[in-house]
Amino acid sequence: MADLVVILGSGFSKPAGLPLAKEINSYFERDNARTILKYSSGESKWMDFANDTYKHNGESGYDHLAYGILLNEFVRQYISDRIQFINYEDFYQYVVDNLYNEEIIETIKKKALISFKTHFPHIEKGHYYDNYTHAINHFQPREFKSLINHLIDDLLYVRNPIEEVKLLYKEFIDFCKKYDTIDFITLNHDLLLERLIQEYSDGFTKDQKILKSSTGESLNLFQASFSKKINLIKLHGSIDTYRYIVAKQEGSIITPTGESLFFKTHDYNEKQSPVRYDQDSGEEIQTFHWEIDPQFITGTRKKEIFSSPGMYKTLFEESENRICGCKTILIIGYSLGDEHVNEAIELAILASDLLEKIIVVNPSKKIPFDVTDIENHHLNAINELKTLL
Repeated sequence: MADLVVILGSGFSKPAGLPLAKEINSYFERDNARTILKYSSGESKWMDFANDTYKHNGESGYDHLAYGILLNEFVRQYISDRIQFINYEDFYQYVVDNLYNEEIIETIKKKALISFKTHFPHIEKGHYYDNYTHAINHFQPREFKSLINHLIDDLLYVRNPIEEVKLLYKEFIDFCKKYDTIDFITLNHDLLLERLIQEYSDGFTKDQKILKSSTGESLNLFQASFSKKINLIKLHGSIDTYRYIVAKQEGSIITPTGESLFFKTHDYNEKQSPVRYDQDSGEEIQTFHWEIDPQFITGTRKKEIFSSPGMYKTLFEESENRICGCKTILIIGYSLGDEHVNEAIELAILASDLLEKIIVVNPSKKIPFDVTDIENHHLNAINELKTLL
């Protein structure tokens, strides 16, 4: 087990220009009639961050306006039921829970058509009105869920120059260099930590013959491989992780088995066209793939997901073991809002014979557990870590 366990929440990524939850909320609460870009690949983005090429491609079809209107109406329906916009994770859960609620969906569709005519009266009078409103009239639950995933994903890219970002985290990097073995456990979906650290294992490996690209290259597949001195556990998933739904393929008939594989990539073709092989015979056994949503956990039912067999349960169990087996715990930017993580931290404090020190970097909250028998520090900002060097 590692000398140091680092637990990271969204506050860790804030200095790099990434949003906190309340800032993500604001994107969903505004009028989004003209802010959505929709691509033929099935992906979606905010117009806010797109260059001219991305804007052109995302507006070249008909659906982008309809999905902006649908998002508006789903938010209004959510607020009507909840009284207020609680947060984007609660909104996501509301969407997932109601995608097949016929009464709610019909209400949203009717209001969306009225809103569409209000926002775009010139389109209503044109020849292509039916095309522009097709996504409303023929609402696709899976497509709408995918939209929300991609829009959250689009907010979580490090867009500031990386060399400037590294300077902001100098004290953090220097502090980590004091330790020979480190387990990073992050609740964040972004790729900031990967940009800051060098050699690490994250449970994924290309040393496998199960899943390959369309050109025959082995993909970076999750195999629960944490074998280096520095390990990275992305407890809630990541914006560069994708799911491959395992299915029995017989000609044009595809029958899902209920199993899934998870792989990481930044390559467009790899996430669009992975191919599954029989590990023993090397025979190509599945070419059809229909899941291109980035895989990260959001919503309000994380504990249920961690209880179900699969990658996330493995990640959580790995995290529990590592938190309970370390000498020092460093917590940065975590608001103590995830019950499953809090339980693991509390267990380490109460039951671990190894834990010697706990450091919390959070300007607003101190750790709510009794740490009187352990050396503990509460800091307000990352740069204060230099006082502990």
